[in-house]
Amino acid sequence: MIANGGNTHKPLPAFGPTAPLAAAGAVRTYTLTLNAGLESTGVYADALSIGGMIERSATYEATSAYGDTGAALSTFDPEDLAECAWKLFTERDRAEGVFTASTS
Repeated sequence: MIANGGNTHKPLPAFGPTAPLAAAGAVRTYTLTLNAGLESTGVYADALSIGGMIERSATYEATSAYGDTGAALSTFDPEDLAECAWKLFTERDRAEGVFTASTS
């Protein structure tokens, strides 16, 4: 499983200077292509795109200490992320899980 930022699924130009979008997008594409290529072997690869802050994480806590910065970032419960990752691993019915503002 490859976990990456949400920019790999829905590019946000404002984050362009701070995130290696081309490389992240290439890793996502590689993972999805790898999964398709290995399908008949029983080997599985998947991608988890997380387009926001993970609640209760160190980064979330540090950012929250600044109060309302006016930035509208989606937040995701780590238990939801863990459940998605577990389903990707156990069910193997899709090659990607996506958490973005539109899926929260």
